[in-house]
Amino acid sequence: MCTTTRPKSLEVTYVDSYLFKDEASCKEAIPKALQIAAPYAGEGDQVSASCVGLTPPEALANRKKPSPNGSTEL
Repeated sequence: MCTTTRPKSLEVTYVDSYLFKDEASCKEAIPKALQIAAPYAGEGDQVSASCVGLTPPEALANRKKPSPNGSTEL
């Protein structure tokens, strides 16, 4: 007979985020990130990584940044 128990709650113990220039760079980093994180996980812990793409709203993407004080535009 085999019995298993499931935890009654889910606890997030650590979350870390990194910014990548594109989705391909992020996906290339996932295996290495899991390789680094897995040894620190305890029995029954779940280690996962994913890429999430963010596209800024058009109003922010097309917004011109003001020049810093004392600078001149060439």
